[in-house]
Amino acid sequence: MDRSSRDIPEPASRLSKPDPGDLLRAVGEVMFEPVPGRKGRRFRGDTEGLLGFTAGELEAGAWEKQIHPEDRALYRNPPAPSGRGRPQQVEFRFRRKDGTTIWLRETRAPGPGGGLEAGLLREIGEERNLWIQLQHLQKKQLLGELAGVFAHDFNNLLTIFNGYTEILQEESAPGGPQHTYLEEMALAVERARELTTKLLHFSHLNPAPPGPTQLGPF
Repeated sequence: MDRSSRDIPEPASRLSKPDPGDLLRAVGEVMFEPVPGRKGRRFRGDTEGLLGFTAGELEAGAWEKQIHPEDRALYRNPPAPSGRGRPQQVEFRFRRKDGTTIWLRETRAPGPGGGLEAGLLREIGEERNLWIQLQHLQKKQLLGELAGVFAHDFNNLLTIFNGYTEILQEESAPGGPQHTYLEEMALAVERARELTTKLLHFSHLNPAPPGPTQLGPF
């Protein structure tokens, strides 16, 4: 029985294959690979969107010139991979054609014969900002814990100091100079207690004082 031409499947050799460059442009990344027979790299992907340069400009020498001077030594001698067979990564600043500076992460895979690596470039500015915020929160948490430990220990010393001050006040004559001095000492202890209370609130170790709660109708 005859079949129409539209029912005949297209030969596999004629099916369109996805272009890696199109995929990279869609996700805003750049791929690089060694150039056979000469020193340098070939760039593919979203070079203009990510780096501000065309692939030709990068291959003509604009690439390393735009790496931040303080990061060039690290870029040329990055840390070793965390494990055998794992890709090598390095993070550095790059100056785009429009003058803005961005953070990039370059992930390298060894090239043929251990020569120039091939790999990917992606922007990590937002990721670094989140990492910096996390570091700030961790430092703040550590400072709070230290403040809490200090406040508890200092509060214990104030309790002893205040106890002896009250005993001396009871034994001193009211209105005398010694009694006046002891009153000033008691006031200083109270001010110090207020300070430790603030430190405890800062460290989140001392819950807020309880207050009335309005309950709805049953």
